[in-house]
Amino acid sequence: MTHIEQLLARDRADLSHTERRELTAHLGVCGACRSLAADLDRSDALLREKETLMSIPRFHEISERRRTALPQLLAAGAALILIVLVLAPLFAARNANVAGPGSGPNPGVSSSSPTATPRSEQTKPPGMGTQPQLPLVTSVRWAVDRRSTGTLLVLLYEGSASSFRVVDGNGATVLRFSIAGSGIFGPETCVVRARQPQELTTWLTVDEATLEAFMQRYRTYRVIADGVPGGEATLPLVDSGCRGAP
Repeated sequence: MTHIEQLLARDRADLSHTERRELTAHLGVCGACRSLAADLDRSDALLREKETLMSIPRFHEISERRRTALPQLLAAGAALILIVLVLAPLFAARNANVAGPGSGPNPGVSSSSPTATPRSEQTKPPGMGTQPQLPLVTSVRWAVDRRSTGTLLVLLYEGSASSFRVVDGNGATVLRFSIAGSGIFGPETCVVRARQPQELTTWLTVDEATLEAFMQRYRTYRVIADGVPGGEATLPLVDSGCRGAP
């Protein structure tokens, strides 16, 4: 048997122990046979890998196995559900017997939660929290205070008011007064001299054209005094005769 035949036969267990020793000794001195042996080993390795890959189950085989196993799984699940339905009432009855007749809620004690008793609200005395109606304005006089910083049209009035509106014969608003302080009028002004002890004052800065128109038409105007906290009074405008000079 040649060395090549021995290399081909070594994996088939066709060589005796003596022939294997001779082949091993020959491979130690023959480079050509060693190369051939290495090629044969690589070929054998590739063949083994191919056989391993071919042994993996194919997709259709896996699908077939799953299709076959699905009815078995469904049958097992149905059997488990049936067992639970049969055994559940038995366990419930057993637990009820173990608890005994005296384990329920005390019949003498109400199981409902206590209900909070609402607090009675204190009744406020009549009129508390509401502002009483103050006396409405009963008279309005007007005056002029001229000073270096501007001209003031002043209203002197009796009663209580939150604001004033001067309207013409058609009810259109000509001037609007908010409540302003009277501390700006010194004793040297005619406003202080013309004011009656019971009168209050408010004022509005106006230009000369507005003042001139007011002085010409005030007899046709009316003043509406808004009360506190409500109500109103409509009154004529009376000239106080005060024409303060700067």
